[in-house]
Amino acid sequence: MRGKILFLLTSIFSVMMMLGSPILAGTDINELVPNDYQENKFKKNSDLIHDRSSTNQKIKIPDEQKSLTFKGRPSNGLNELKDKIFYSEEKDTNTIKAKAVNLKLFSQSESARLGGLEEDSQSSSSLSLLIAVFVGICVLLLIAVIIIWNRTAQRKQGL
Repeated sequence: MRGKILFLLTSIFSVMMMLGSPILAGTDINELVPNDYQENKFKKNSDLIHDRSSTNQKIKIPDEQKSLTFKGRPSNGLNELKDKIFYSEEKDTNTIKAKAVNLKLFSQSESARLGGLEEDSQSSSSLSLLIAVFVGICVLLLIAVIIIWNRTAQRKQGL
């Protein structure tokens, strides 16, 4: 059996050595030529600067626009927003809070809530029993596979 495995590994190794060719670096470092960078010619578009018709267009501004000023109100919008938010009374528009009130989720006493968190010992013991049975079946199947594999290996050696 060991002879077959040794022969198989040797043949695979020799085939891999025959097929693969090593990659070698060039030894003529002095003959290497660097890549030449060729700069593209940039054409500057200066037609807009020399076009006097587009730069000399003067339009008379109406009196209505001359009277406009850009000075805004000195008040801060953030303060107004804070006043609007905290001025109104609290409303139950939050859907999570409204659903909790409708379902009476947080209205029970503390002892009633803690009672629901405890697991039944019967359900936990049945779960551990189920896991133990599953592990036992897996161990039995593993033993059966090893025995069958060993018997087939012995038959092949006997032939």
